[in-house]
Amino acid sequence: DSLKSIIDESSDSAQVNLLNKISMAYFKLDRNEEASNYAKNALELANELEYEDGKIIAYNNLARIYLSLRNVSEALDFANKAIILSNKIGDKKLQANALRSYGNASLYLGEKDTAIVKLKQALEIYNQLDDSLSVGIIFSDLGEAYTYLNDSPKMIATYLHALQIFEKLGNQERIAITHLNLGSVYSNLLSEYQKAIKHADAALEIYENLGDDIRKTYCYLIIGSAHEYLGNLDLALEQYNKSLEICMRTNNQYLLANTENYIGEV
Repeated sequence: DSLKSIIDESSDSAQVNLLNKISMAYFKLDRNEEASNYAKNALELANELEYEDGKIIAYNNLARIYLSLRNVSEALDFANKAIILSNKIGDKKLQANALRSYGNASLYLGEKDTAIVKLKQALEIYNQLDDSLSVGIIFSDLGEAYTYLNDSPKMIATYLHALQIFEKLGNQERIAITHLNLGSVYSNLLSEYQKAIKHADAALEIYENLGDDIRKTYCYLIIGSAHEYLGNLDLALEQYNKSLEICMRTNNQYLLANTENYIGEV
């Protein structure tokens, strides 16, 4: 009720902006149904007001939400609408955001070349805008794209470039995610297990400071898997059991099943 009151008391365009912000707040909590509802409400109101910026942001938010739900065709449709409208009004930041969404959605469709083209177009704009955080995020996205292409040198180079940017910015969450991605790549794709442990340990230290138990489980699984391949079975089980304890405490059934699979293979 208090949230509805705040929205109702805001000016028309401010209501759209607030609805869009609430949508992304739910999205970050993995509450996609609420995120989608708020974005659709934002879009409906923005259409009534002919508020173009609000429409573009809502389109882009919906693209991200539907991609998270693996509804890729809907994600591409919303991202394309955001690109067309942002080109029309000439807003570079909104255009880059839409290109990024389109690129990431293309990647899930297996259209890897299209994905890289769109991500590089977004990167060029973010560089023009001197938006360092977004530049780092795009390099992370490109790292994932090169993973799909099995291009190990470019994959590692882009992730390391992203890491360097995030470290310069002091963005701990992004630093941790990038270390986690590198740990996964070194373990699962390149079989360089000591490097995998190094990066997963670095991510784990940050997640411990942030109190992010769920992400800690991913670190434990990467470290445990690396130790298992190195023949250190006791160390592997130690890491898997740390993951298991968190999964049981948080009642995360997906991660619990995943962890039990790892334990069953030792």
